[in-house]
Amino acid sequence: MTDQDTRPVKNRLLKAVAEMNQSGEKRTIRTWDRTANIKKDFVGHTFAVFNGRKFVRFTVNESMVGKKIGDIVPKNAPTARLQYSGIPARKMRLVAALIKGQPVEKALNILNFTSRYAAQPLAKAIKSAVANKLSVEGTSHLHPEDLYVKEIAVDGGPALKRIRMQSMGRVFRYKKPFSHVTILLGEHPTAPARPAPGRSGATGAAQMTPTTETAVKRIAKAKKTVARKNARTTAKKKARTTRSASKTKSPSKSKSKAK
Repeated sequence: MTDQDTRPVKNRLLKAVAEMNQSGEKRTIRTWDRTANIKKDFVGHTFAVFNGRKFVRFTVNESMVGKKIGDIVPKNAPTARLQYSGIPARKMRLVAALIKGQPVEKALNILNFTSRYAAQPLAKAIKSAVANKLSVEGTSHLHPEDLYVKEIAVDGGPALKRIRMQSMGRVFRYKKPFSHVTILLGEHPTAPARPAPGRSGATGAAQMTPTTETAVKRIAKAKKTVARKNARTTAKKKARTTRSASKTKSPSKSKSKAK
């Protein structure tokens, strides 16, 4: 091998980048390799990395050199996963569509009042997802009322082949399909950040959750209604006293006129 000959490139990503540099073509390179290191030749190129559910695109810059692809695009780890459920994926998707994007409390209420058989295992999976997220991240800054169903995916599983005996020695074949459910919970973006435990003052009082904010509004509204009722009762009492005083004064005036 002479000096002019180039060595064969073993890395598939480096080979794809070298071919694109020679041809001047610009396209997205798809890869499943999350452990590959980002090198200087990757700068300016766009990669699509599989995060467990879908391909995520990103463009390499100089600050990413030396890091792994998995560090740039974190893996989409599910909060809870229900595997080998005896309900077909078609029937499970009908119930899963009702709770997608809903808060956890509202999703559980919907499932409790849904008559379909798939609602019961889904409710158990959501409760398990909430317990997993709270145990991993802790309850100091995360509360169940701030969680919502960010993503819920239903995938088809294996199917068991069975037979059913019929008349005249015939056999009918049927399948019992399974399904897999993947649940990913997220913290609601509208919920403000909770204060750290042990701190008090103006900063802690200013930061309120939606539940506490609604409670404060209800208390203020109740106070206003009570104040209005008190004002009406006092006005009625004053009117009664003035009427009674005028009635007591009127007989004396009539007597003076008669004299």
